[in-house]
Amino acid sequence: MHDIAIIGAGPGGLVTALRLHQQGFRPTIYEAVAELKPLGVGVDIKTVGTKEFEELGLLEQFRAMSVEAVDSIFYNHFGQEIYAEKCGVHMGYLHEQRFVHRGLLQMMLYRTVLERLGDDAVVLGARVVRYAQDAEGVTLDIENRDGGAQQVRHEAVIAADGIKSAVRRQMHPNQAEPEFSGITMWRGTTLREPIRGGHTILHLGDPGSRR
Repeated sequence: MHDIAIIGAGPGGLVTALRLHQQGFRPTIYEAVAELKPLGVGVDIKTVGTKEFEELGLLEQFRAMSVEAVDSIFYNHFGQEIYAEKCGVHMGYLHEQRFVHRGLLQMMLYRTVLERLGDDAVVLGARVVRYAQDAEGVTLDIENRDGGAQQVRHEAVIAADGIKSAVRRQMHPNQAEPEFSGITMWRGTTLREPIRGGHTILHLGDPGSRR
């Protein structure tokens, strides 16, 4: 089985394509947007993720665009320290824990996929809306950004199309919608002098706080 479709050109889909390519496959990625742009916020790449980049030969590129996490400290909503621990290699793991802007990471992986698999490995402007599986493989129904539609055949499909996955909704219609946990996390960015040297994860507030 070599003809594999991947739905979604986010970091997950792109890494999956590179890993399959290492094993001799040449997958095709279908992405709904017409142009990939470096969008998103900061993401936390744990030690197992850094190991993946090392095995893909991308560790130095990843290090150049990311920041290593050294300490992780929890504070309550009064600013009092609750708990602190080290991160990554500073805690005894074999690989680093690092932070990176999701969009920059995605674009690095996108360039690598095009370099290693070819320019036609990623089909942009192609939204997969449903699939049909039979004994020989899978048929994907695709809506194109120009308003057209098409069907493509592959031996297998891997869904990496995010929280609103059309494949997951079709496969598990009663479990496809996210459920609110009751906790809201606010995220933002600002320019300022680094806190504690710029290598510390600060967990501020706690689930029991009211304000």
